[in-house]
Amino acid sequence: MTLPLADEVFDALCDHTRRQLLRAIGDEPVAVGVLAERVAVGRPAVSKHLKVLQCAGLVSHHSVGTATCTRSHPRVTRWRSAGSPTPGRPR
Repeated sequence: MTLPLADEVFDALCDHTRRQLLRAIGDEPVAVGVLAERVAVGRPAVSKHLKVLQCAGLVSHHSVGTATCTRSHPRVTRWRSAGSPTPGRPR
C-alpha cells in the first residue's frame, strides 16, 4: 500500500530521532558520520532514519568522494528561513 505524501511526511516526523536529524542537518550537506555524532545515534540507525526522511521527500542524498552526504529538501530550508519552527519542534 502506498501512502499519500502527506501521510509519509507525518509518519517521518512522528519520530523524535528523525526530528533531531532534520535539525542537525541544517542548510548544508552533512555526512552520515557527522550526523551520528550530532544526535548521539549509531551510523546504521542514522542511515535507517534518513531513508525514511528521504522517502517522505524531506532530505536528499549525494556522494562526495567516499562519503554520502545528506541535504535538507528546499521546503525544510524554507520552513527555517520563514521563521517557522522545525517540524516537531515547539516554538
